[in-house]
Amino acid sequence: MKTTDALHKRLEQRLATYVAMPTVSSDTEANKAALRTLAEELQSFGLKVSAHGEKHPWLVATTRATKHVRVLLHAHLDVVPENEEGQFTMHANGDQLIGRGVFDMKFAVAVYMELLAHIAKQDDVYAHDLGVLITTDEEVGGRHGVKEFLDQGWSCDVAIIPDGGRDFKIERRAKGFLYAHLDAKGLSAHGSRPWEADNPIPKLIPALEKILKSYPNNDSAKPTLSITGIETPSAFTQIPHLARARLDGRAFDRKIYRVLSIF
Repeated sequence: MKTTDALHKRLEQRLATYVAMPTVSSDTEANKAALRTLAEELQSFGLKVSAHGEKHPWLVATTRATKHVRVLLHAHLDVVPENEEGQFTMHANGDQLIGRGVFDMKFAVAVYMELLAHIAKQDDVYAHDLGVLITTDEEVGGRHGVKEFLDQGWSCDVAIIPDGGRDFKIERRAKGFLYAHLDAKGLSAHGSRPWEADNPIPKLIPALEKILKSYPNNDSAKPTLSITGIETPSAFTQIPHLARARLDGRAFDRKIYRVLSIF
């Protein structure tokens, strides 16, 4: 499949169409509408399409009547909400295309669809052992998309997921995640009367220092444990009864369950 000016134009047009779809993870109806549009085109290519999921819908399309494919092309269509107006309209800035989901990861959907259109035009799609999985819950964890796909018995030999990596390098594996809270309890009082309180915030400090020492987070190959926030339920002038640290753990394979083993 040669790259030409015409192909670039078609890809940009597809990408602009997909960016214009307001497929925020929480917008079930917008996601269903977007997937229906993709499903209609995939069916026109001769693929066998099935739709799944309620709150976070997903679709899978295969060139053959099977739940196991040799190569699976996976992408997520959902995006995070706009943080400024106009982000669902793609525009060019020099040699860059700007818009919500341009990189993460509607570009992959555009490439997949253009590839399948090319295959359908050139060959019998049945000659290729391919599948496409499009989900709408990646930005909120993936439990209702990829997990349901696997739980329902779908599988593949190789999955291509262009959602990570840098400088066009292929990554063969990715870390799983574990979100956790570290809580310290105390006794609340007014900020002007600290002697009446048992402030839980200082109780967190030794544990957080231990995390920083045990997980310096300077080696991408090793498990990481990041402190992503400290929260209290109190007002500005109140010593809280509870202090909570948010932890984001990342590790390969089942090592994720040992990330918090330092406690």
